[in-house]
Amino acid sequence: MSADMKKRNTAVLIFNNVDLMDVCGPFEVFSVTGTRDGLEPFGVFTVAQTKESVSTAADLQIVPH
Repeated sequence: MSADMKKRNTAVLIFNNVDLMDVCGPFEVFSVTGTRDGLEPFGVFTVAQTKESVSTAADLQIVPH
């Protein structure tokens, strides 16, 4: 990453019954953006209202970061 590029924290909001693609799609896009050029402009993580695990619409459990 160039000295003038600031790494940006990017949160993906998760909540009960969220569609899995609404979490995984944005997470994946922000995670790989810039990697082809050796950059990591985004720090990506999940957030929720509490620290408890969240159930997606497909009943996958996700623990917020």
